[in-house]
Amino acid sequence: LSFIVADNTDGCIPTWGTHFTIEEATQSLDLDRRIALYRQQGGNIVISFGGLLNSELAVTCTDEEKLFQAYKTVIDYYSVDTIDLDLEGSGLTDMEAMDRRIKVTKRLQEYYSDNEKDLAVWLTLPVIPQGLTEDGTNVVSQFLMTGVDLAGVNVMTMNYGQSRDDQQSMSEASINALTETHRQLGILYNQVGISLN
Repeated sequence: LSFIVADNTDGCIPTWGTHFTIEEATQSLDLDRRIALYRQQGGNIVISFGGLLNSELAVTCTDEEKLFQAYKTVIDYYSVDTIDLDLEGSGLTDMEAMDRRIKVTKRLQEYYSDNEKDLAVWLTLPVIPQGLTEDGTNVVSQFLMTGVDLAGVNVMTMNYGQSRDDQQSMSEASINALTETHRQLGILYNQVGISLN
């Protein structure tokens, strides 16, 4: 489910796309009942934070304790064991925000582990036919070096712009992007002693 972003007036309040707080989504979107029904049918949900539009919480919420509570509020309210951090724009390039996000994510995993729960963390990152961008590889490296247990990386195989050769089909570009990302991740995980083989 996406995207949880910061409120327009209070950067530490999580909202659905700035339009609904968690409580408002319960009433206006009937979201709680829909999730419960989906789970009754055997489904599971992942909450995605960030996205291209609006502001990811770590960009606007500069107080680490409030940021921790903002993420935790969403995770606990929806009882999820997996989150996705969709990092684009300033969410990807703001290094102070990245530092806060990583510290809080590590703290969240430790908190849930101490309470005998797991929290899987995925990253969703932009990609070009040559693989992850430099910003993307830096982000993955920072998460891993800080000790965050990354469950995996999703790549956005789309909107390649000038990075795609005119003679290359979208299919070929996407295959190249996935192949190169796999190679890059193998190196990045290996640098922290984790083998992906």
